Amino acid sequence: MRFKAFLSVCSLLILCLLASAFGPLFAEAEASASCAVTVYFPNWDVYSDAYGQVKDLPWDRLDCINHAFWKIVPKDGGFAIESTDPWADTDEYNPKAHFPQYAEYAEKYPDTKVLLSIGGWTECGYFSEMSLTE
Repeated sequence: MRFKAFLSVCSLLILCLLASAFGPLFAEAEASASCAVTVYFPNWDVYSDAYGQVKDLPWDRLDCINHAFWKIVPKDGGFAIESTDPWADTDEYNPKAHFPQYAEYAEKYPDTKVLLSIGGWTECGYFSEMSLTE
């Protein structure tokens, strides 16, 4: 029983020493992380009851938007990317299409990056093949 108590005290002492040694590093990391805000915006959200639009994103606080999902497809002996849902992303007859909204807000917030998330569980089939090519 004394040995268990001794181990508990030693463990607590080690944790306290680690916290005091590395605490400033964690605080610094938290401060820099708060300066960059990235959101994940799925194209399938257009079908949800709580539909969020690109225009509803907090653009004045964003550094980056990861737009999901696009896929890699074989094309002309190489590869290309395509939306997994062209109606939701780019269709000119869809007034809520995402990319026309991105274009509008990119003019107002030019420092915010819009990145395409490739794949998803079902649409990542050609990613490995594409990665093997220049």
